[in-house]
Amino acid sequence: MQACPLAFEPERCWCGNLAKVKESEDFSDKFGMKFFMCPNYDHKAPARSAYPRPLSPSPLFMWYHWIDKEQSEWAKKEIEDRHRRAWADFKEEDDVEEAAAKAKAGRER
Repeated sequence: MQACPLAFEPERCWCGNLAKVKESEDFSDKFGMKFFMCPNYDHKAPARSAYPRPLSPSPLFMWYHWIDKEQSEWAKKEIEDRHRRAWADFKEEDDVEEAAAKAKAGRER
């Protein structure tokens, strides 16, 4: 969890809890962007029933709010670097397979 950026006031979720500041770690167009997130996001709320199994599922708080509107330069560079490394690895694998196929064809002659 990170501290709230200075330009923003802390926000509260629909459930009334103070939101956490998180940073997107998904390798997507949101990578590296900060957002407010409910501390109960994607977690089951405590049961509010005397029954061992509630009659209906408890609510999930799916609240979040983006702080950053654009990706930072470091995040864009990281995505480019990962993309470049992935293609280099793919090319290396392809070259190894091609060399193995040529060697096998040479032995079969």
